[in-house]
Amino acid sequence: LVKTGGFGFSLWVYALADIVLIPVLPPFLLFALLSVLGFFKDRADPAGFVLFALIPAGVIRAAGWSGQDSPLYLVVIPLLWTSLALGISFLARLALESFFPRVIPLLAAILVTPLAAAACFWAFYRQMGPLGFTLLALLSALSLIALAAARLSRRS
Repeated sequence: LVKTGGFGFSLWVYALADIVLIPVLPPFLLFALLSVLGFFKDRADPAGFVLFALIPAGVIRAAGWSGQDSPLYLVVIPLLWTSLALGISFLARLALESFFPRVIPLLAAILVTPLAAAACFWAFYRQMGPLGFTLLALLSALSLIALAAARLSRRS
């Protein structure tokens, strides 16, 4: 949807819209709608739903991106999508289970996570490796925490 005209803000907006929000946001919204309508049992996994819904988008986009010489599209973007699905689901679950003062930073983290993913793509595209790896590590750490918490909750 967004045409990039350079390496600055327009590239970041492109990453936010076309790389992060358009593929990842609709499955989350569909999951929320179906949850409200009662299609899912208690404790349904939004991350699994979103990751499953991202498979067709990933296959279609991978076919288009395979002709490019950069591993950015075929490696980093699926990592970002996975990190977003796991991280946002984890933060949303924590926010639903928390009391009021603790909800505010969790909601802020939910809003900042897609912005960080867009900044990660932007940094790698601009060949700013240290910043890109730092943002990717932060997003991946959130995913690892979500996976560890899910593993621990299944044991108990």
